[in-house]
Amino acid sequence: MSSIDETLQERYGEEIKEVLDKARNLGASYADVRVQEDKGTKITVKDNVLEEVVSGNNFGLGIRVLYKGSWGLASTNDYSKLNIMVERAIRASKSSGRYKRKKRVKLAEVEPAVDKVIPKPRIKFEDVSIERKVNMLKEAYFSTRIISDRIKSIRLGYVDINSRELYMTSEGTNLYQEQVFTGFMCVTTACESGLIQQCAEGVERQSGFELYEEKNPIEIASKSAKRAVALLSAKAPPGGKFTTVIHPTLAGVLIHEAVGHAAEADIVQSGDSVFGGKISKKIAPENISIIDDATIFGHGHYKYDDEGVRARKNYIIKKGILNTYLHTRETAYRAHVPPTGNARVQSYEYLPIVRMSNTYLEPADWSLDEMLKEVKSGIYLEYSKGGEVNSGEGTFTFSSEQGYIIENGEKKELLRDCTLSGNIFEVLNSIDAVGNDLEMQNIGECVKGGQTVLVGYGSPHVRISRITIGGSG
Repeated sequence: MSSIDETLQERYGEEIKEVLDKARNLGASYADVRVQEDKGTKITVKDNVLEEVVSGNNFGLGIRVLYKGSWGLASTNDYSKLNIMVERAIRASKSSGRYKRKKRVKLAEVEPAVDKVIPKPRIKFEDVSIERKVNMLKEAYFSTRIISDRIKSIRLGYVDINSRELYMTSEGTNLYQEQVFTGFMCVTTACESGLIQQCAEGVERQSGFELYEEKNPIEIASKSAKRAVALLSAKAPPGGKFTTVIHPTLAGVLIHEAVGHAAEADIVQSGDSVFGGKISKKIAPENISIIDDATIFGHGHYKYDDEGVRARKNYIIKKGILNTYLHTRETAYRAHVPPTGNARVQSYEYLPIVRMSNTYLEPADWSLDEMLKEVKSGIYLEYSKGGEVNSGEGTFTFSSEQGYIIENGEKKELLRDCTLSGNIFEVLNSIDAVGNDLEMQNIGECVKGGQTVLVGYGSPHVRISRITIGGSG
């Protein structure tokens, strides 16, 4: 795969430099070019029927220009059109709404980056046959199907992607980066007496095919099925305010959705975040530190963001104090701070926007047993089923796949279809125990502004002294 490194840089590098010079000569104060090439496979099996096997390549490039304080973007999947894309990008900037605004875009200064980032998977995807990948899914299906006759549907999916990107700017940044990614997912539906329960379990990682030597798809699928069947016998949750212990699978989502998005500088600067104007102010107890860190190995890992800014560890909240927002170069200039390395794009067809990477609550020293022991009557929740957040008002509602009644420090009756809701400031200040068992949830994607990117999120167990619990089914 590393041979493509020389191909992209040597084949396109000199011409891209000429195009960047052309953009400057046409009046652009800044320009960059992103060339992407992806190769991947997607397989879907539903109830032992092979629904989809797709393998293919995707190539394209985009040129972004900053002309008189306004962004313009033009993209194509035909490299021979690179030269004319410059004029199109300039025209796009002239016709954009920002060109007519008083607040013109400027960029925080950064040192140009010149680097190559090339992973070395132990088992390359191209060395594994399609037949073997399909058989992996079918073996997981047959092992899962026999668990219970109450299982009505099993859907399994596999994906692998090799991606490579050349990113060059008029300031001198020249980055070549490769990424390998694979994932396996099982969604099981169980039914009894009109009650339907659906559970998902999976694994995704920036890894080669060796991931499936460590994470057994049969075990992953079986876990999904067993949860779905067990929930057919679970009770609906009681409603009201309860002391609640939250598992990392749900707490990490809460941190990402309710805290992380509210800390994204574009949302803050548009006036749609409750975190606006609160830098250096206390918004949580001292035991709360929330971090966004692309440098750690996780779903949202990268060495450089999509503006060529070196990734770093950012404390969003540090010991209860709001410490920083997450920035692109554009939002950083407006705030008079350095960029944080959080500019990301879905592909060459989009403009970079502020996105999280790996966002998590820093662990403390409580064990789960210690948390539970102090709860005479409460709720334990785990596994996220999604939710809604209003960053402007600071309110949220999340659904939990399952939970338990807590009685005298022990988990008792199994619950299904639980919801929890509240105000982020109230909830942060109601966290009275933070666990020592940080888990990163490296599965799933985040959608914002029409763009989908991989993110990681995590948390240890947390205990909230009082939060509203309800049912969703």
